[in-house]
Amino acid sequence: EALGAKARSFIALAEQERDEIDLEFDEADLPEFDPSPQAEYYQVWTSDGRVLARSASLGNRNLDRLQGRPGQPAYKTAALPDGRPGRFVGIALIPRREDDMAVEGDPHEPIEITLVVGRDTVKLNKTLARLRLLLICGCAGAILASVVVLASFVRRGLKPLEHTAGQIEAIGEASLSSRLDPGSAPGELTPIIARLNDLLAHLESAFAREKAITADVAHELLTPLAGLPSTPPVSPSKDPEALRYPTTLT
Repeated sequence: EALGAKARSFIALAEQERDEIDLEFDEADLPEFDPSPQAEYYQVWTSDGRVLARSASLGNRNLDRLQGRPGQPAYKTAALPDGRPGRFVGIALIPRREDDMAVEGDPHEPIEITLVVGRDTVKLNKTLARLRLLLICGCAGAILASVVVLASFVRRGLKPLEHTAGQIEAIGEASLSSRLDPGSAPGELTPIIARLNDLLAHLESAFAREKAITADVAHELLTPLAGLPSTPPVSPSKDPEALRYPTTLT
């Protein structure tokens, strides 16, 4: 914006006299365009490419002709003639005419000229580098703080789940009558806990039926076994044939 404002200020220093362009740059106090390590640059062309003026800092060198439209400057980032990083603005304009020519009418066609102004961006680049570093450090700190806060919230949010998981882990065959507490879990898990409690109820009922059936079967087996007569012991026979073919008791 500053570079564009400087280029627009040059418009007031250009004037058309008949078929010539009068540039009053020499009359203006423009020390920034004198040769120096921090010099700025300008150059002016006519529409046919003829050079009208250039800054003393340019010497015999030329700037790239950056063609902007009237009222709409064109910008470009490139190295200055001395190698420093710079920024250029190019603007096309029609110089003002002398008052008497504007009143009487000038038979000469307006002459369009192109002005290019360039300045270094060393300080700007350093400022942007510091700003970039500040933004990176700020973003890194914000991300780290967000991770810490998020981890804390997640850990706090998982505590009810850990409590519910502990309740589930504590349930065994001998504690099927236990039920999960839905009040200690998030609302989203309430339906799941209700289904788990129903499952525990079904398991408890199934284990109770299994124990009852096992007890009944044991009782039914003990009753006939108790009525069987005791078998007397059989003395070992000294007959070799008897030892070879033992007697079968029925």
